[in-house]
Amino acid sequence: MLKIFRSSKAAFEHDAERADLVYSEDELQRIADAGFNAVWIRGIYRELLTHPRYPEFGRDSARLLRNLNLVAERGAACGVKLVIYNQEPLGLPENDPFWEAHPDMGGTTWGYLFGVGEEAYRMRAMCMTSEEVRDYLRTSAAQLLREVPGIAAIITITASEFMSHCFSHHGLHSKGPVPCPRCAEAGRRAVDVVVDVLNDMRDGMDRTNPDTPLIAWNWSWAAYEEDPQPSIFGRIRPGIHIQADFERGDWITDPLGKRIEINEYSLSYVGPSKRFLLTREEAHKQQRPVYAKLQIGTTHELATVSNLPLITRLYEKATAFKQLGLAGFMGCWNFGNMLSLNTRAFNFFLGDTCPEDATEALETLARNEFPGCDAASVVEAWYGFGKAFDLYPFSIPFLYHSPINYSLALPMRPGPLTPDKLISRSWLMDERDDNADPSRSFGPFTAGEIVDRLERMAVLWGEALATYEKGLEGASGQAVTEELSVARCIDVSLRSVRNTYRLHLLKRQWSDACRPTFLDIIADEVEVLREAIPLYAADPRQGYHIEAQGAMVTPELMQTKLQALEELLAAPDNGVPPGE
Repeated sequence: MLKIFRSSKAAFEHDAERADLVYSEDELQRIADAGFNAVWIRGIYRELLTHPRYPEFGRDSARLLRNLNLVAERGAACGVKLVIYNQEPLGLPENDPFWEAHPDMGGTTWGYLFGVGEEAYRMRAMCMTSEEVRDYLRTSAAQLLREVPGIAAIITITASEFMSHCFSHHGLHSKGPVPCPRCAEAGRRAVDVVVDVLNDMRDGMDRTNPDTPLIAWNWSWAAYEEDPQPSIFGRIRPGIHIQADFERGDWITDPLGKRIEINEYSLSYVGPSKRFLLTREEAHKQQRPVYAKLQIGTTHELATVSNLPLITRLYEKATAFKQLGLAGFMGCWNFGNMLSLNTRAFNFFLGDTCPEDATEALETLARNEFPGCDAASVVEAWYGFGKAFDLYPFSIPFLYHSPINYSLALPMRPGPLTPDKLISRSWLMDERDDNADPSRSFGPFTAGEIVDRLERMAVLWGEALATYEKGLEGASGQAVTEELSVARCIDVSLRSVRNTYRLHLLKRQWSDACRPTFLDIIADEVEVLREAIPLYAADPRQGYHIEAQGAMVTPELMQTKLQALEELLAAPDNGVPPGE
């Protein structure tokens, strides 16, 4: 079984560039000791490889290839394989000089801006109707395996993310004509292009090593064809395996009776999703190995903690995984990849020594991780944590735009919302404004429903935390310290984001009558911050968002916020301006 993980020190935009420093012998051994046998590193053909027809490519090729070979050699010593992740043929900025030199290789341009500020740019796709592009794809796939013979597999994504082929962001429900006139004239569809990408990559790999799997990740293939995409499955070559998202592609009814779409990675939802099961069935008809894509550490549900200890959900995921007979899994993305109780638990649950009975399995894990604990109380707490997250207001808008990742550091000022200013993205180090309108984070929920859910979550999590603390009273070891720390950090995060949404509700209809409620909210937040600051000061794992490559919550930011709130409470007029 291929069990793929990644170092929490890795940076997606500089993966191969820093691989020699990130994946030291010690780091690879830590990953192996945690139960994984592969790491994934992002690779871009035009950066990794030289090409006689494109002299602008591969200017740092020798160093990057050396780094990848070094990781493969180091990993071989401890049983950790090298897996390359890519999205090819990856486009370039629309104003790149490459397009002037090779106009026939250019496809459509996507209007989304990548990057920030003056460095932001639009991407132009490589045109898969161009034989030059297709030849480049084949020769690059062959060359990479030749230059780095230690590569165990290549995982490739063919939908969305960055701009690669012209249909990257043009699917079933896109408005307007097919973005590439050459594809339009030939009557080519997105599924045709995806098939060509995969088959060309497979052709190239076969020239060097036909035994190296090409793992096609089906992320957002549903945008190109209804599940399970028979037009793709029916035409891709042998030697192409499938990686499918374990949770994405389903609907559930939560404990409050709300119909919720699951279209992101989730630890609160167990899976497998209906889409995953359909994909697996289609792949198995063709005897294609299937891998699960999930995040076992943390997700966008709360990404600025080391792990979400929803251990009972991990047990259920692992149980389903074994029943499905999968070939392996990719257990993280470019965040959610800290080694923790979660990673050890998932690999334990998959292992041969895990008891078949759920209670026995969970209590065995508790005793292994926390010697001297009251295992029954620990397991009760884990179930309680899951019960709290059953009420999470799960939706793409909330996951991507709520302040849950940084609310502890977000100022709380009196006064109305700023007109026409929307809340910023939660997964990047965007500028934050506590007076910004949070409505883009509501999704299918009302603001009141979100406040109610967060209140219930905070209460349930607090109750389970008390049980956890009781169960761990007699236990010892580093795991006790780390897991109590993260559970407490989640507790203060939930209480803080609840207060943030309470305040947002107040600011939407700000008036003199809001003053007492405002003071109640910030008084509660003061208590939260007084608990949170020493927690985060003692545990540097917390508050950092690995995808954003930045600390969203720090003791310093919380101390500044605390001081401002204490000054507001102490001021004679409470510093609260009158309503308008």
